[in-house]
Amino acid sequence: AALKGHADCVEALVEAGANLEATTNNGFPALLVAAQEGHAGCVEALLKGGANPEAATDDGFTGLLMVAQEGHAPCVEALLQRGANQFRFGLVHAQTNNGASALTLAAEHGNADCCRLLLRAGADQAVQTKWGTAMERAEAQGHVDVVALLRDPPTEGSPSQQPVLPEGVPTFGAGAAVVVPGVRQRGEANGRG
Repeated sequence: AALKGHADCVEALVEAGANLEATTNNGFPALLVAAQEGHAGCVEALLKGGANPEAATDDGFTGLLMVAQEGHAPCVEALLQRGANQFRFGLVHAQTNNGASALTLAAEHGNADCCRLLLRAGADQAVQTKWGTAMERAEAQGHVDVVALLRDPPTEGSPSQQPVLPEGVPTFGAGAAVVVPGVRQRGEANGRG
């Protein structure tokens, strides 16, 4: 259901108590399948049902990293607003095992809408990967709209665009560290040569 974008079926399965962390043969839980395919309705239903927004592939790709790369802005928004409320800081700053951040991936692939959402959520443009920063990747690929956006980034979203944190969940200021299990954080060695 998640693969084909049948949100109504996903909702019914969630309500029936389906195991949201069960994986496909390649190790993807339903949230990553829906994210990879760009099915925002399924992503929302799975997150509402309690799917783990931190789920990641063996290469460190979370749902947010996948949708940013593929240009699925509605899924980026769903992950930032619904499912990633308490994980927002960690997910926005998480990197793949190769060092790419969601903003770097979105910029490299010319996904301006995703870049805008990530910047409003506090994504750090200065993250340096082995291929360069988000700006350097966008310039190298000739994505002039993304370059313009990165030169004049939007400020963090208005209160109506900010996720509402559940009571008791701490807010994170600049420099705060959040550990996302299974996802390499900025500045952490990747263990690969």
